[in-house]
Amino acid sequence: MRILVDYGANGKYGLSTRFIACLHARNSLVLIQDDDVLLSEAAVVALAEAKRAEAPGRLVGYWGRGWDGLAEPAYVMKEVQPGAHPIALTVGVMADHVACAAFFREAPLVQDLVEKESKPLWNGEDVFMR
Repeated sequence: MRILVDYGANGKYGLSTRFIACLHARNSLVLIQDDDVLLSEAAVVALAEAKRAEAPGRLVGYWGRGWDGLAEPAYVMKEVQPGAHPIALTVGVMADHVACAAFFREAPLVQDLVEKESKPLWNGEDVFMR
């Protein structure tokens, strides 16, 4: 286990801080979960298996939501079969370095909107990672 301490990171990067930490990981798979959620061992194993079945750069989630790309996506947190979803809620996801690097490569496209509209900073990163 490696612990990174950067007390100013949340103010600078908001919810995208989790993807910075992912880039520092030495493992090929990285579990990202909110601090008020505790996934069971079975859930983590299921996520790892689902992630290994997906192409690099895809997030797989334990919670997700469907979205047809047309209607406004509603925030519905419900347990779904672990795996790839149109939107994997970052409450509990398995990622890899490819996905986390892609986040920062594409983030400048929406940075102005994020800074003006998202509270907390980078809220909605699960939709951005779609």
